[in-house]
Amino acid sequence: MDIVKNLICLEKDQASVIRFRSDKLEFIKKDGEIDFPITIDFWDWWKKVVSYVDGDEVDLCFVYDKNYDLLQNDEILTNNVINSEKSSWKIEHIKSYFWELKPTYVNLLIVGPEQQECPLGQKNDVTSKRFQTNLDFKVLNVQNKTSKTSTTSTTSKVAEETISVDDSDYTEFAKFFVDLIRRERG
Repeated sequence: MDIVKNLICLEKDQASVIRFRSDKLEFIKKDGEIDFPITIDFWDWWKKVVSYVDGDEVDLCFVYDKNYDLLQNDEILTNNVINSEKSSWKIEHIKSYFWELKPTYVNLLIVGPEQQECPLGQKNDVTSKRFQTNLDFKVLNVQNKTSKTSTTSTTSKVAEETISVDDSDYTEFAKFFVDLIRRERG
């Protein structure tokens, strides 16, 4: 039986659910939307959508901007989520979510359960948004250090290169769009 692997991003009282399958990330939509309001029936909806059977192990990565009731006192969370050492979620998946699937922020700060921090982006001194995660940060830090020397996907390389290019390399027309994207990302 396959373990359900979902990244659940909670931001501004909205939820996004991402499935990890065949080394690809894809949105799970609710009523055709990738971002939807967090409601009290979230877990009931989630169980139906992912075909969850009570007692099944799940591999969930939460990324959230504040504490939500959704993350508290649910049987799935307390009994069935596998630990960080066994998790298939890596820091690259969080990067892919924010920079490829839903490009919103350039420089992020991800904070683990022990308040350990991992900056994601080109400029470590500038943070556009701070998110918490449930994953053990010791594991994330090890993966983050090795990811700098390992091969990344072409799309990630392109995104990182685009973000780090100096404005003088753009034409005036291109600068307009670069500035527009930067303003949208915060």
